[in-house]
Amino acid sequence: MNRKIRSPRYIIELSREMRINPTRSEAILWNELKGKKVDGFKFRNQHPIHRYILDFFCYEKQLAIEVDGDIHKNRTDYDEYRDEYLKSAGIETLRITNEDVINNIDVVVEKIRVKLHSIAPRPPGGGRAPGRQSLPHPEGAGGQRPPLQNTEFSHGDTEGAV
Repeated sequence: MNRKIRSPRYIIELSREMRINPTRSEAILWNELKGKKVDGFKFRNQHPIHRYILDFFCYEKQLAIEVDGDIHKNRTDYDEYRDEYLKSAGIETLRITNEDVINNIDVVVEKIRVKLHSIAPRPPGGGRAPGRQSLPHPEGAGGQRPPLQNTEFSHGDTEGAV
């Protein structure tokens, strides 16, 4: 059974705080994405989707972009679960490392551009594309999500905020 699930208040508040205090790599990438700079596609920054906060989200293409720092090396099970959950709702995830954003921003932007153009357009009227459904409940139908390996809420960037 699929039903609409709202983001909890603490997730919304955390996403607002994360917009104010981005990591260095998130600030660099946001500077390249904001204002429809990538072929006219609009991105949202630190966008809450249920119990998750997407670093960047293009609603038009249902594309999440995640900037992964060192913390993600120790939480691959959690990231895989999260990506599968989003995929079940028709949201694709593109993962990019902090190092690539900091050292190769032009390559990163081109990778995003290619990904955006490879995703089929949404049907007229903003409806969901074929195969896309309402988001399932994050806990699944009786299933369990994997435990968090690191319970701290972190941007994943050890360099701190800019």
